[in-house]
Amino acid sequence: MTKKEVREKYGEKRRFIERNIVSLFSGKIREVLLENFDFEGKNVSLFTSLESKNEVNTWHFFNLSKVNVYAPVMKANNTLQHIQISDNTEWEENNWGIKEPVSGAQISPDKFDFVIVPLLAADKRGYRTGYGGGYYDRFLAQCPKNCVFIGVGFYDLIDEIEDVNEFDVPLHFYAQPEKLTKF
Repeated sequence: MTKKEVREKYGEKRRFIERNIVSLFSGKIREVLLENFDFEGKNVSLFTSLESKNEVNTWHFFNLSKVNVYAPVMKANNTLQHIQISDNTEWEENNWGIKEPVSGAQISPDKFDFVIVPLLAADKRGYRTGYGGGYYDRFLAQCPKNCVFIGVGFYDLIDEIEDVNEFDVPLHFYAQPEKLTKF
């Protein structure tokens, strides 16, 4: 399956998930993460989910007093800048409807311990397909070698994304409701 085919098929599948199922599955994914990883005191990149696209709801994944959580801000040069979030963070929607923190402490990519990665689908080798902007692949390539990349999604792994290229960065883990896969 090509990335374009993945985007079409899994974008369509997600369109028809009921909100209560998204909420239930997101909670189960959160449980899988917290049972398998020690995030306390670590620097974690956490994408802000888009409700309109039925993405895994990440808004309440972590206790902000115990984990240093940073949310991405999409920059004009197709890169991500990360800003620390807290209970007092002010948010603003960007042109794609994604909520981004307005201000806060910034962190460079080489300081992350974990990255929770958005995706439409992933394959059995750990490669993922997102929306096609390349933001996350550029960001992941800048993270330290010991940083753990965890994709989160609702669907089983597909056999293979056929058109993976040298710029695609594979995941280390894939968390779905009640299941964690290590690559």
